[in-house]
Amino acid sequence: MGGLRILFDSSVLVAGMVGRHPAHEACWLYLEKALDREFEMLVLTPTLAETHAALTSLPLSPRITPALAARLIKENVESVAQIVPVTAEDYRAAALTVAELDAPGRAIHRSVFIACAERIPADRLVTLHPHDYLRLWPDGEETVIAP
Repeated sequence: MGGLRILFDSSVLVAGMVGRHPAHEACWLYLEKALDREFEMLVLTPTLAETHAALTSLPLSPRITPALAARLIKENVESVAQIVPVTAEDYRAAALTVAELDAPGRAIHRSVFIACAERIPADRLVTLHPHDYLRLWPDGEETVIAP
């Protein structure tokens, strides 16, 4: 396994596992490289639930059932990823960041990711929404990447 450590957010995991997603090919390349152990795949514990929720909520026919979502996550994520817990300190750091930036709402979720990426540390944070992270973490331009 390469020395690179890449933290995945749920947007990349979902797109990588859903062939009809517009970003599937780019995201699948990251999943495929992780499955081939070309780098160390990192996934936060809440990302597992977010990915499951997103997969089972997609307006697809046939829909992705909870059982299928669990299997997809087990085969494509849990089988290879280091699952990283989110700590109370991660939440405290995130809350401080959003308070300092006066960033309301869902910004706390991105801020928790940033706190974890710094703590782990992750060499890269791969997401389909890099702008959401970079507005909270201007120093993360070398870390935050889109597939």
